[in-house]
Amino acid sequence: ESQNEKEGDRISTKKIAALTANQEKELQKWDTKYCDLKSELDKAAKDCDIAQVNLLDSQTKVKMIEKKMSDELENLRCETKTEYDAMKLQLESTRDLNNKLLSTEQNYQSKLSTIRSEVGDLEKAAQETDMKIQSLEDERSSVRKLARIQINLLKEKVKNRFRTKKGKK
Repeated sequence: ESQNEKEGDRISTKKIAALTANQEKELQKWDTKYCDLKSELDKAAKDCDIAQVNLLDSQTKVKMIEKKMSDELENLRCETKTEYDAMKLQLESTRDLNNKLLSTEQNYQSKLSTIRSEVGDLEKAAQETDMKIQSLEDERSSVRKLARIQINLLKEKVKNRFRTKKGKK
């Protein structure tokens, strides 16, 4: 029985030695993995720090660009407001002229209608009517020409403004 115990102890000792050796190998393997992971973590932390510095730098640049764009937009807004006000005045003037043209044309139509009803059969009345019609048509033509000239001047002014703006950019 003693020999069986010794044999059992010897086998147990071998198993313990094998387990200990295996445990040492596993421990070394885990130590290596730990060192590798710690190295990766340190590298990631360093990369993160660099990324944060770059992010802060980028945010600063973005803020500077936003400020510059805001300033330029405000300047453009002021310039545009001034030009808009000038064009608005000219547009109002053109509208007034257009209203006068419409009024003149309505007046012309009204007078023409009245004259035609009065003419009747009299030849003398017909000649006077023709002269009045010609006068009104000349007046209407003059007013239209004046309106076209003002409209064309306004168009040219607008084109020149936008050409000037495109040239500045």
